[in-house]
Amino acid sequence: MNEPESYAIRLHPQAAADIDEAHERMAASQGNIYADAWQNGLRDTLATLATFPAKYPLAHENRLFQSVVHSCPYRAGSGATVYRLLYEIVADDDEAPHVHVLHIRSTSSTSATARASP
Repeated sequence: MNEPESYAIRLHPQAAADIDEAHERMAASQGNIYADAWQNGLRDTLATLATFPAKYPLAHENRLFQSVVHSCPYRAGSGATVYRLLYEIVADDDEAPHVHVLHIRSTSSTSATARASP
């Protein structure tokens, strides 16, 4: 099967909640300007997954999911906390090819668990 030229990006509700929670924490601790810049950079990183999303390695939580889950790192700047975008690549005949982002995890937080996985 040939790789599609571009994948749509879809956020699972949990991933959207992860973004909102991280943004709120950052706004409270570092200010709205920093939090907004972090969120804009994250959205730019998400957009890069539209082309060749399989370039990133499997997440170490992969075994907890029923699908193959990749991990893409995101850091807003030097010294900033690294976040991991956990996602699956959906390219079957029933749906248009897309990247389904499941979680946005801070490397300082615990790993996704079977209970926390969508």
